[in-house]
Amino acid sequence: MKIRLVEIPEGGLQIDEQFGPDWLRSMVEPREGDLYHQAGPAHVRLHLQRRYKQVLVSGALSVPMGFACSRCDKPGVVEASVKVKETFLPAEKFESEGKKAYDLAEDDFQMALYANDELDLGRYLADSILLELPMYPHCADDAACVGEAIRYEEDWQEDPVKGPVNPAWREGLKRIKLKNKNKKRK
Repeated sequence: MKIRLVEIPEGGLQIDEQFGPDWLRSMVEPREGDLYHQAGPAHVRLHLQRRYKQVLVSGALSVPMGFACSRCDKPGVVEASVKVKETFLPAEKFESEGKKAYDLAEDDFQMALYANDELDLGRYLADSILLELPMYPHCADDAACVGEAIRYEEDWQEDPVKGPVNPAWREGLKRIKLKNKNKKRK
């Protein structure tokens, strides 16, 4: 989804499109071990406003992303939504004149660069979606996800140290708690 600066009229450019289930794959090279895949069409609503060589992009993007639960390995889908508000600046001028070409404040780093009078919005949007997703996806309903219980049950069979708590320890901990309670009352 590349847009040339000359395609942005003076009043701005409105984009409201849906992209098929292979859209994200065309932007980001899939790798073995990727946690997510696009599970449905992506909906993009953007407004591009050009001011000289700066382009302000604002709007939203949502896309259903499929995954395998990191606990129980069941398939699931999460709706990834990203609000976009970014200023694109020409890379050539920024690199040739250095940071001082634009008076940047400390919190003014909501910007991206473009080259050859062309914005690569597809790559930017794909990166934004991938950064929004959790690192360890799991079932939406924790009660229905049996992955944790199964894992611990298997651990008990393999490693007796992770089994039930020794009653002597339980009594010792009770005494410590009672001592602490009595100290707080004084």
